[in-house]
Amino acid sequence: MVTQNGDNYATGASGTILTGNGVGVTPTFQTPAISGGAFDQITVQVFTSTGTYTPTSGMKYCTIEVQAGGGGGGGAAISGAATGAIGGAGGGGGYSRKTVTAATIGASQAVTVGATANGGTAGNNAGTAGNTSSVGAIVSATGGGAGSGSAASQFANTNGAAGGVGSSGDFNIHGGAGNPSFQSFLPTIVQLVCGGNGGNSIFGAGGIGQTVTGGQSLTGNAGTTYGGGGAGGISTGNTAAAAGGNGAAGIVIITEYLSV
Repeated sequence: MVTQNGDNYATGASGTILTGNGVGVTPTFQTPAISGGAFDQITVQVFTSTGTYTPTSGMKYCTIEVQAGGGGGGGAAISGAATGAIGGAGGGGGYSRKTVTAATIGASQAVTVGATANGGTAGNNAGTAGNTSSVGAIVSATGGGAGSGSAASQFANTNGAAGGVGSSGDFNIHGGAGNPSFQSFLPTIVQLVCGGNGGNSIFGAGGIGQTVTGGQSLTGNAGTTYGGGGAGGISTGNTAAAAGGNGAAGIVIITEYLSV
């Protein structure tokens, strides 16, 4: 019993709450009971490569996030004295999120994580499409599209590839499309090449496109975060062919809600 300002207050042990015991019955301090459907702990399992999800003991619900891989950027052909080539940017991987019960998961589920997608080899060669990420047949997302290769020309405008998309989730998100690339050669004036960025994913940016004014051969930048698309390669001003940048790998994140 604690007395404050002339009033008496009952006290209980740490972690207990004052609980009613019925009409006309004095309330007492009791430890609160946790029902079978409640949870009191959260854990996270992260997969950066393909494997198996085995739920932690006591898991009641889990939220699954799947991020697919980004597409690889396209390669660029050998350029001439008055021509240039610039590969297309790869698309960003799709994303999906879903919350399910322990019964839906069962004993375990296969986890597929979209691996890195190769950029196109040096020359007029397309990149590789991004790879799908999934957890069993519960939720999945497709990878970003492959950036196209580029032949050498005086003027060129290379579109970026489309982004992937999530499916079967509580909500699903498209990856960003790769940005367009542009090159122009104006004799005695300037040769300008502007590479498009790889498509973004929900986790961030694709590979950064490069801008040059002639006389360079540059490999496209790889996607910088999970699911980011690769930028295209650049060849200008009578230089060697260039490869496209790789699309970044995906990731699977599973947040578990436990009753232990």
